[in-house]
Amino acid sequence: MENKVVESVIKTMKQHRKHPQVLLEGCFFISNMTVVEEGKDIVLRCKGVKTILDAIQTQDCNSELLELACSALYNLSSEEEGKSQILRNKGITTIMTAMNKKQDYPNVLIEAIQTLNKLYCNSEGIIISIFPLFFK
Repeated sequence: MENKVVESVIKTMKQHRKHPQVLLEGCFFISNMTVVEEGKDIVLRCKGVKTILDAIQTQDCNSELLELACSALYNLSSEEEGKSQILRNKGITTIMTAMNKKQDYPNVLIEAIQTLNKLYCNSEGIIISIFPLFFK
């Protein structure tokens, strides 16, 4: 059942990518789903990372959407598959671009920096190499 719900939300976000409120609510839903392991797995199987990154690129002027999207990406980046999907879909560039456009919104910057930290560092805060993930 949850799989179908996530698929439906992601499909709706793709179909209505020009409607900021649809993307905002979709990112809110995905961010909530990815708090638990089962939710992360479902979102990753449904290619939710690409949908989130597309939402950021489409509606990067909406700071609330960016904050929720970065929160979801942060949650997903705790999984190796999540990191891999974020990197394969140019997630770092997308996050950096969002940060540059939202310098006056500390919540967006905090979520984005935390996500980048999770992508670049292991649990002890030691910087790890992510370059091999670009070539998978």
